[in-house]
Amino acid sequence: MKWILVCKKKTAQPASGNYREWKEILAKEAKNQCVYCAIHEAAFGGTRNFHVEHYRPKSIFKKLTNNIKNLFYACAICNTFKGDDWPCEPHIAFSVACYPDASKTDYNQLFELDLTGEIKGKFVASKYMVEKLYLNRPQLLMERRTANARIRLDSVIERLTASTKAITGSAQVDQEGLKLLARAIKLLGESSKLQTNLAKIRPYKPQHIERTSKKKAKR
Repeated sequence: MKWILVCKKKTAQPASGNYREWKEILAKEAKNQCVYCAIHEAAFGGTRNFHVEHYRPKSIFKKLTNNIKNLFYACAICNTFKGDDWPCEPHIAFSVACYPDASKTDYNQLFELDLTGEIKGKFVASKYMVEKLYLNRPQLLMERRTANARIRLDSVIERLTASTKAITGSAQVDQEGLKLLARAIKLLGESSKLQTNLAKIRPYKPQHIERTSKKKAKR
């Protein structure tokens, strides 16, 4: 689980509609993950469990309600915890409680991760975010641990594969045992790849929801 720098420069202001209709645009620019906790749709039930987040709250900044530059893709949990909270404008040194702009700041530089999956803020701003958005909630801890375990497994598989190739053909090696080891490495690799792919797919797409709604309307 890594944060991404959301590229707002490539996102044009829609010619029509309002923020409620632009969720798919925001999902695409965010690579389908929460701007604050980095959880992917696949791990959190899909797009229905994600909201259009008003970075600067619409209750305070009414003129920015339908400004695409002020909108981000966020999971329902982070969006609910943030709510209308806006302690102050983001400070360049992150030395005050605030929400750094994810289109101008790489969130990976704001936090540090330990082996337990827990993150800690490096600055006053990111420490505030950890507490306010509850960024160490149980599901996020488990997701981070799983991701870390997958990375370590891939490293072991790579080393085992290299070692197996190096000793293949030696007369002193049990060839049958070597074949079994190669098979085990292959299965581990396939398993790791499947887990990685599972963490990236979308459980369903917006048109699937719309199709269900239309069927209900016809009845």
